[in-house]
Amino acid sequence: MQWREKGFSLVEVLASVLVLASASVAITAGWRLADYKELAMRLDDRAGRLLRECYEMQTFAPAESKPFKAAGTPNNQSLVQGFLYHPRAQPSDPAQDRGTYLDVVPYTISISPDGKSMELRYELPGFGRIRQQSMRRSAGFNPQPLDP
Repeated sequence: MQWREKGFSLVEVLASVLVLASASVAITAGWRLADYKELAMRLDDRAGRLLRECYEMQTFAPAESKPFKAAGTPNNQSLVQGFLYHPRAQPSDPAQDRGTYLDVVPYTISISPDGKSMELRYELPGFGRIRQQSMRRSAGFNPQPLDP
């Protein structure tokens, strides 16, 4: 009488563990890259909105409320620089600190000396082999609006 064993050998089990481990590493790396690309897109969108807001303030606000004086020097520092991203802080003890946010990705808005264009600059953080990049968004001013 011959016994036939039905089941998996150790080699088959190790091969399947290797395949599952490599698949999970690849999926995690892809997920992190997609998350980074989404952050870059959100930062670019936020930079565009901030630049548009500063442009509108410079174009349509009264002289005392404009972010820049006529010579291109800052009028109000709080509108010229800030942070694009405020992630929630991860405390070591979850019960300790629940409402703290970090200030990440600083930006600065400058105006050209002739006062015809505005530029927002920020540093996009690096990720893995992707180095930190200096990003900029700019907007040109339309001719001065007519006073009513």
